[in-house]
Amino acid sequence: MDAPAQEEAAPSAEMEAAEDEEQQDPTEANPFGDVLFEIDVQVGRTIMKVRDILKLSPNSTITLDRPAHEPVVLTIQDIPIGQAEVVGSERGSNVHITEIGFEE
Repeated sequence: MDAPAQEEAAPSAEMEAAEDEEQQDPTEANPFGDVLFEIDVQVGRTIMKVRDILKLSPNSTITLDRPAHEPVVLTIQDIPIGQAEVVGSERGSNVHITEIGFEE
């Protein structure tokens, strides 16, 4: 009769282990969690002739292909991963993520 009681206890322990796994932060269990990537924030782009680049000086203005009020693009290795808004803070500029996701 002792054997059935042990069999009932085993599923209970398995259920507790499964609940513990569900409560853990998924980034903690990821083996790639500590890999570093450089994230670029693209404010805009333009194409310029060399003669125009050579004319650049302090106080020059470069017109970009993106209006100032539009979100900036976040990229990893030139792959878009999201969009953000530029926000200021006491320590400098930051970006507030508005969309995140990878294109497939």
